[in-house]
Amino acid sequence: MEIQTVAIGDLKLYPKNPRKGNIDLIAESLEAYGLYKPITANADGTILAGNHTYQAAQKLGWEEIQVVFVDVDDQTAARIVAIDNKASDDGRYDEELLVSLLKEIDDLTATGYSVDEVDDLIASIEEANTPQISPEAGALISANAYATHDPADGDNVRRIPTLTELADRYNQRATRMVILDYPNEQFVWIIEKLTEYRKQANVETNADAVKYLLEAHFKESAPN
Repeated sequence: MEIQTVAIGDLKLYPKNPRKGNIDLIAESLEAYGLYKPITANADGTILAGNHTYQAAQKLGWEEIQVVFVDVDDQTAARIVAIDNKASDDGRYDEELLVSLLKEIDDLTATGYSVDEVDDLIASIEEANTPQISPEAGALISANAYATHDPADGDNVRRIPTLTELADRYNQRATRMVILDYPNEQFVWIIEKLTEYRKQANVETNADAVKYLLEAHFKESAPN
């Protein structure tokens, strides 16, 4: 298809375009990078794909814009408008690849993303990859994170107490929980090392392992 440069005034918006675009964001992109993808218009100048790009160009005071023309009837024009919007809506992101891409950019200006949004993406990925506790079953849902545990625990998934059981311990034996927050890989490593230490020191629980390690480091016994 031939790309033509035409006067802004020779084009017109598609009158029934249902999409509401972010014209300010597109204008920011046009100002920073120019037009890297031509808009598509019918032979009579009606824009079928790129209505918001056209409006952003108008906002910036452009007098000309690059266009690819097609020559279709009204039914086909409506179908092009519909599929152009639908195809965009149905797109999905590989969030880890997206974060990797955004991390390569020194300045997020005119990318459509803010630092806070990137941080939220990273947090979302970390949360999705963090093993979750089932209060009902008391089992670790993420088997992969604990694939190194003893097979004796069943399907390589180590059972942990339910929230109800933990509450009972808290009330009946005055035990207290120390909650430590680690990135997933560090969390798995710590559990692996605590498991090894328990075997070597003949210690029954991770809680005892931590207590004994602290006692050895500070050379004093924990209170009874």
